Amino acid sequence: MAGCRKKLLATALLMAVCFRSLLAQGTGALPFTRIGLDPEVSGMAGAGASFVETGAYTAFSGASALPFTLGKADAAVSYRLWAPGAGKTNIVSAAASFKPAERFGLAVGYSFQAGQELVSGDKPSSHIVALGAGFGITSGLSVGVNARYAMQKLTAEYKQSGFSADLFVNWIPAPGFGVSAGVANLGTSVKDMSGDAYSQPAEARVAFDWTREWDSAEKHQTRLLLDAEAYFSGSLAITAGAQYSWNKMLYARAGYRLAGKNNVIPSHLALGLGVHWHGLRLDLSWLTASKALGNTLAVGLGYSF
Repeated sequence: MAGCRKKLLATALLMAVCFRSLLAQGTGALPFTRIGLDPEVSGMAGAGASFVETGAYTAFSGASALPFTLGKADAAVSYRLWAPGAGKTNIVSAAASFKPAERFGLAVGYSFQAGQELVSGDKPSSHIVALGAGFGITSGLSVGVNARYAMQKLTAEYKQSGFSADLFVNWIPAPGFGVSAGVANLGTSVKDMSGDAYSQPAEARVAFDWTREWDSAEKHQTRLLLDAEAYFSGSLAITAGAQYSWNKMLYARAGYRLAGKNNVIPSHLALGLGVHWHGLRLDLSWLTASKALGNTLAVGLGYSF
């Protein structure tokens, strides 16, 4: 009986290591909760999550942006092929937001992630259920909170789950310039089969956003973004992103993330394209220059009301 238990434990731990390599390169429990799910933000390597024009994906992060988003309601779905060269994970997400008042908004989202089938026949998978709420204190200051439940199944016998939350503040001190700061992924500890507890990958983050229109008709717009992250585990990351848009219809994006060796999401280059038309949007992103994340693709559809 003891031998069987040890064998099961060894198998489960091996799968845990394998599954983590599929989803993210880093330490901490449930690291897949740190994967960005918004294809627009992904096209800038993750920069700008706290400064978005559409609200659906604020269910997963950056709910402090909700009071500043355009439109009264927003809905989005996306598909991501994550790390195809390191195990291939398929991620499907859906989210929606609603602003019942000018300075208050709510968002809800769900994400399902399916890992590549293992030689044992097991199929690792994970689920995220997320909520976001943002409140505008003034016309240029807001606070937002995100709450999520995440569950990871490695085998039929071995599952992990936990709750976590984010708290951020957005401040717009001048037209075209924004600052965001807060903490993310503060959550419950997660135990493995041996009973050892691991913390989720919590971090402190500060972000800057600068936007400028280049003519009186506002046909040409440029955004520059810079995010700095400090994980409580000791790892650091800096992400720079840029976006050019023509007539708020065609979008070109790029970004680079420089991350520490044990960071949850490793260093990578991102490129993105988008087409937005009468509330409907199609966005694509591609990640490269990373052994772990090379050729990660994402495509998303959304509609703002």
